[in-house]
Amino acid sequence: MRLPSPLEALPCPADGPQLLIKCDDLIHPIVSGNKWRKLGLLLPALQQRACPGIISFGGPFSNHLYALAAAGPMYGLPTAAIVRGTQADVENSTLAYARAQGMRLHEVSKAAYNQGLSAPEIQDILKQYPDWFQLPEGGAGPWAVEGCALLAEEILAQLGAMDCPAQAPVYIAVAAGSGATAAGLLRGLVPYPNTQLLVFPAARYGVSVESIQEMAGIAAPIHWETRFTGRRFAQPEATVQAYALDFQQQTGIALDPIYTCRVLYGLSVLLEEGFFEKNARVVAVHSGGLRAHE
Repeated sequence: MRLPSPLEALPCPADGPQLLIKCDDLIHPIVSGNKWRKLGLLLPALQQRACPGIISFGGPFSNHLYALAAAGPMYGLPTAAIVRGTQADVENSTLAYARAQGMRLHEVSKAAYNQGLSAPEIQDILKQYPDWFQLPEGGAGPWAVEGCALLAEEILAQLGAMDCPAQAPVYIAVAAGSGATAAGLLRGLVPYPNTQLLVFPAARYGVSVESIQEMAGIAAPIHWETRFTGRRFAQPEATVQAYALDFQQQTGIALDPIYTCRVLYGLSVLLEEGFFEKNARVVAVHSGGLRAHE
């Protein structure tokens, strides 16, 4: 594990805000970004408790299941997953990799999956795994919030080491899927009054300012930026795709097509609009999402 992950300056005008990127995608080739931040405290604790294994939930292209399949064996923890979709949906490289790591997969219909734990089909599967830890979809939970709160402290410590002036305004920008990463950052930023959290939701459903504040356990303010969410999840517009390609050519940093690309694209627009103070430090969190095995 590469911790702390690098905090790198990005090209920006000399007379304007300083833009940086927190390269959490470099933590590990497979278990990278917020997937490690969510699992990093949980897995050692389960290992110490001699937990017999972890069973989780996700769609057929789930980054969470992909990472969990790799991370579980690192701690001697068998893994299993309840996967939403028909047989045709689960024949893909994501779940082929999960199977290769020993993860046991159980496909259920979308209707049953959407019923959650109340579905008899899902209950029958869970009975096969007595005493296994049931990890929610996406890895969300108090362990995830605690892990991502440490990310906030890490960023602020690195800015301090880069001689960031004590009174300079700091913005940390992150994408939101389940909202656990944003919730952890919100909690971790409580001791830093000069720091503001910017959240770029990846979808127009499933997460909100209120749900993030509830997970964090605090009602601290959030700048909620929906202009770059897009009309359909996982289908970035041509302008966002073009920006991500140009960004990689300019910096050598690849952006995932669903989450971090929207954060950086959105920040480029906010910078043009003069949203940030000239002495501000603006940190974009690269939350991973890139695949080493496709």
